Amino acid sequence: MNMAWSPGKLTYGVLIFVFFLIALAIAELIAWYVGDWLLLIPILLVECGVFIVILGSLITHKADYKRIDSIASYYAFWGCLALIVGILWFVNVWFPGNIPEIIAIFLIWLALMILFLSLKRRR
Repeated sequence: MNMAWSPGKLTYGVLIFVFFLIALAIAELIAWYVGDWLLLIPILLVECGVFIVILGSLITHKADYKRIDSIASYYAFWGCLALIVGILWFVNVWFPGNIPEIIAIFLIWLALMILFLSLKRRR
């Protein structure tokens, strides 16, 4: 068991945590300005989702990871999940009463993500 300190892993963890705090502050200010505190959650999900997807795409350009595909897939899945949940939340706020369609869109998205992430990439 290798318990050595890894600056790369710590850096991404700290970067994500710092961005989360900044995104929380921005989402809080937007929700306060709009006057709807329930929008805090979808705003935060969209902000963090976009950031995690961008971070995952930047990680794919680094060649020093042994398991680069699994790390990039991890960030792509969770970033897109936060993004789609936030977007669907906004759709439900703007067009209420569409829960069955929103659930169907989410399940189709989930099936497509599982399919795309399980395909092996040709090298």
